Amino acid sequence: MAVLAVVFLLLPQPERQTPATATGVRLALDGFEGEQASTAQVEAALRESLVRNPSIAILSQTTDDYAEADFALRGLVSDLNRFAKRVGIELLNVPDDRVIWTKSIHVSNMEDIAQRVSDDMGGELNLRLLGAAREFLEGRDPENLTAQQLFLMATWVPNPTAANSLEWEEHKVALMQLALERDPDLGTAHSVMAEKLAQLANFYPRYDVPAVHDAVLNHIDLATRLEPFHPSVMFNIAQAHWHAGRIRDSHVAMRRVLDLDPGHDLARFLSDVIPYTCVAPPASVIEGAVKFDNTLSPNNPIRWITLNWIAWLKINGGDDAGALDAKEQASLIFDTPYSFVGHAMLLNKMGRPEEAAQVIQRQQLSWPAISVAHFADITMPRLCSESDESEQLLRAYNGLVETLPRLP
Repeated sequence: MAVLAVVFLLLPQPERQTPATATGVRLALDGFEGEQASTAQVEAALRESLVRNPSIAILSQTTDDYAEADFALRGLVSDLNRFAKRVGIELLNVPDDRVIWTKSIHVSNMEDIAQRVSDDMGGELNLRLLGAAREFLEGRDPENLTAQQLFLMATWVPNPTAANSLEWEEHKVALMQLALERDPDLGTAHSVMAEKLAQLANFYPRYDVPAVHDAVLNHIDLATRLEPFHPSVMFNIAQAHWHAGRIRDSHVAMRRVLDLDPGHDLARFLSDVIPYTCVAPPASVIEGAVKFDNTLSPNNPIRWITLNWIAWLKINGGDDAGALDAKEQASLIFDTPYSFVGHAMLLNKMGRPEEAAQVIQRQQLSWPAISVAHFADITMPRLCSESDESEQLLRAYNGLVETLPRLP
C-alpha cells in the first residue's frame, strides 16, 4: 500500500500555479580559432546541434550573462596539409576551469565540414554536456535547484557517475516528484517519471501494480502534449513504451527523436534495434550495430548500451558465444537488472550455472530482493508481448529460474 500512496503523490496536480522555469545549464561558445570561414561553419554546426535541446542555454558573447556560464566550448580548426584540416573541440567546466571532454576529427572535403562536425561531434557533445551537467549538479541540495535542473539530474543519460542500484532509481523518482510540485506542466519531468516508473514496474513486483501502469500512461500523455518538440522528452517516452512492452510505440517515438534531432546517434542506433527485442534480427542489423559501436570512442558512456544491445541481438540470432563476449565487455562499463539478469541467463544457457549465480549474487546489495522469477514470469513476457517468435528466449529465462535454486 505504501507504493500506491507514493504513486498517487506522483500524479500531476494541474490546479497548482506554474512558476517560471529556468534553463538547466548555461553554455558559452568561447571562441573558435582558425581560418574564419571554416571556424564559422564549425561553430554554426555545433550551435545547431545544441539548440535542439531546450535544457541547454547557449550564451552570447555580447551579453553580461556570458561570464555566468557553467560550461564553455572551445574549438580550433587547423591545417593538416593542403587538402585536409583538423577540427578539435574541448568542453570545459567553467567554475573549476577544467577540461572535461575533448574530441578531434580530420576533414578532407571542406564542402562537408559542417555535416561532418554535426554527425561526428554534435551528438556526442550533447551527451557529454548532459552527463557533465548531472555531475555538476550532483550533491547540491535539491531544494535549491530549478525544475529544469532537477530534470537534468534525473533524465536518462548514460554517465560514469550513474549508480546501478534501486536507491539511485528511486532517488530520481523523488527528484521528479519535487520538480512537478514546483511546475506541474514541466513536460520533461513527466517524461522522466514515465520512464522511471515503467522501468521499476519491470524490476520489482511492488511497482508492478495498476496504479503505477496508469501513472506511466498519464505521464506519457502529459509529456507528449506539453513538450512535443523536445528530443529528450520523446527519448524518455520511447524508453517508457519499451519497458511496458509496447515495442511498436517505442519505435515510433524513437523515430520522432530523430525527426527533432537528426544528430541523436543513440536514438538512431536504438531505432534500428528496438524492433528486434524478441525477434531474430537480420545479419545486416547486427553488422550495423557492431559497426556503430566500433565508431565510438573507447570511453564513450553509451557503449554499455550498444554492447548490451549487440549481445541481445546475438542471443536472438543464436550466437551465444558472440553475445557473451559483448556482455562481458558491457559489464565492465555499467550494469542494470536488464543486463546482469540477461548475462546470468546467457551463462546458464551455455552450461555455466555457477557463474550465472555469481552474477546475480554480486547485485544483491544494489538491487535487494531482485528476482529472476519475476524476470521470467513478468518482465520478459511483457517485453515480448508483441512478438510471436520469442519462445526460445523466454525458455532460456525460465531455465535460469529452474537452475539457480538447485545451486548450493
